[in-house]
Amino acid sequence: MSSVTEKQPPSQRGGRSCTILVVQDILSRVTAHQDRAKDVCLDLAARDAMGFKKHKQNLETFDKRDTGMDAYQELLDAAQYLRKLIEERFDLGLPMNPGLEQCYTNVIDSLFHMREYLDKNGDIRTHYMEEKP
Repeated sequence: MSSVTEKQPPSQRGGRSCTILVVQDILSRVTAHQDRAKDVCLDLAARDAMGFKKHKQNLETFDKRDTGMDAYQELLDAAQYLRKLIEERFDLGLPMNPGLEQCYTNVIDSLFHMREYLDKNGDIRTHYMEEKP
């Protein structure tokens, strides 16, 4: 079973920690990115702690948010930040960074895929908030 589909026990609120799920996914790919996996996991844990401090809860599954739209909006922001970084590097006469260009391209591709998902599936909350017969 891939780490994307492995089940983690629910928390006291009933959801699973998204941070732990992402760390599992990162660790399953360490052969490709060994030099960065630890740093990314530590960054993710720090971001999770910051989110807990601000919102008094961690990001978990089934938290009654429109997760698809949240992800889409974060991708829109990421695309703008990456494009801004590319433009600023260009304006400063710095050479194009292939990794940065690839990251930007991946975010743009992810935007198309996420928008397609939203168009076909809508708000996932309707799938688990509907009354059962």
